[in-house]
Amino acid sequence: MTVSKYETIQKMQVKFSQKVKKYSEGLTKPVAKAVKDITKGIMSSRSVIVRQIAQSLHESPSLDKVSERLYRNLKNAELENIVSENLLKNNCSKATHDTYFLVDGSDIIKPESNKLEGLDRIRDGSTGNCEKGFHLLNITSLTSKGRYYSILPICSHLYSNKIDIDTSSNILEDKLVDITIHSNNKGTYVFDRGYDDKKLLKILSDNDNSYILRCKSNRNLVVDNKEQKLVDVARDIKRKYEYIMPNGKKLMCGIKKVRIITSPHKLKNPVTIETYLVVARYGKKGGLFYFYCDFNDDSLTDYQIIIKALKGYGYRWKIEEYHRHVKQEFNWEKVQLMSYVGLKNINSLLMIAVDIIYSSIKYIDELLHLFPEFGEIKKKDLKFIYYRLGRVISHIFNNTKLNKLIPHKGEYHDKLQLRINFS
Repeated sequence: MTVSKYETIQKMQVKFSQKVKKYSEGLTKPVAKAVKDITKGIMSSRSVIVRQIAQSLHESPSLDKVSERLYRNLKNAELENIVSENLLKNNCSKATHDTYFLVDGSDIIKPESNKLEGLDRIRDGSTGNCEKGFHLLNITSLTSKGRYYSILPICSHLYSNKIDIDTSSNILEDKLVDITIHSNNKGTYVFDRGYDDKKLLKILSDNDNSYILRCKSNRNLVVDNKEQKLVDVARDIKRKYEYIMPNGKKLMCGIKKVRIITSPHKLKNPVTIETYLVVARYGKKGGLFYFYCDFNDDSLTDYQIIIKALKGYGYRWKIEEYHRHVKQEFNWEKVQLMSYVGLKNINSLLMIAVDIIYSSIKYIDELLHLFPEFGEIKKKDLKFIYYRLGRVISHIFNNTKLNKLIPHKGEYHDKLQLRINFS
């Protein structure tokens, strides 16, 4: 049976209402309504600028009055914690043993701002320069779903070292514990080398978490009860396994069980944890790169561990694409809120909007068939289809109005006149 545009839009608005209601549990009715309005506005306007969000709602009060109401609710001190906790619980419950939790820091650069509350000095990952802005800890889940990857935001924590008491490591530790609990300790955590830290490795070991962590070379390991430099251990590992990367390049790999010293100070009998050290290089030449990994599965062979480590780390690039998508498509760095609480709140509502968009991947074929103006899916698009998906959903929601249905005859003739009831 052929599905009409009207039926598809009704389905999308029902999914929207269900998700927003779930993520707003624990908020008062006025704040929950604002969450619904702002989330819909972010999706339709593809912006986190409050005035643009208000304009996209098509409400009868003046634009100034609508904006003032949204600003007022964005100052609610409980909003971010409640919404973020609900989002984390919901998306962690979907994790399987094949899920990867991609952990990475990001930032919001505000070089021209001087009066934003909590402005911090941060390192711009794009240029390497120190700028004014805010830190972000992002954790995203990725699960392969056949043709596409299911990518869902788990958390996005905006913080400033000038205001927050917790350090970045304490924030990460708390999030890891929460994810472990709500996912029933399913999935594998993936980290880049910036997270090579004794405290983090001990936490992962204590939690029995599966992990892949690209490690630095300037540390010592314990092998056969003898402390040695990591580079010396890696050099001696025989690279007898071959792995062909998706781009066709060949890696020669080796693996060895080692112990990492986690004691904060140099001791005669240091505390250690056991892990695998995977070593790889391109062909017979080129520099070595190293990974720590542990999958808590004694049935895996050395070769299977290597494949899982390299394949899992390869997914880490998806969180870089995710960062770029969110910043570019939603004008994140143009946000104009002066309040630190407001910034944290709008960030949490942006995650709801992203979650709704990304979880709609299951409808991508249907949506692009009904809205051919957004183009056909080509093989190259399968790598990261979310730009296209977000624009289709933006188009749908930008041509709907909350709490009002304008009658129309027959099929969906004029997309600009259709108004869907979101109540």
